[in-house]
Amino acid sequence: MAGGHGDHNPLRVDPAIERWAHMREHVYENFKFTRRNTRFLTVWGLVIPGLLIWGSLSFYDRYDIRGLTAGDNPLKHPPSTQQKSTSDKE
Repeated sequence: MAGGHGDHNPLRVDPAIERWAHMREHVYENFKFTRRNTRFLTVWGLVIPGLLIWGSLSFYDRYDIRGLTAGDNPLKHPPSTQQKSTSDKE
């Protein structure tokens, strides 16, 4: 039922698209490490994930918002509001 119907081909083949598809399918055969490729892989493979990990770990366990009511501080360990005055030391 489906498939070819004699010599009739319902799809027009564009040679430029076929060349592009072949290049994309065989990119691993032509890949070379250049300065540009190495810089690109370093930034997107190490720097960006490292920044994401650093950012997520810096905020890990900082906030506790479960069961808060209006006016409560969402920080788990809020900074102390009492400041030592210099006159206490004298």
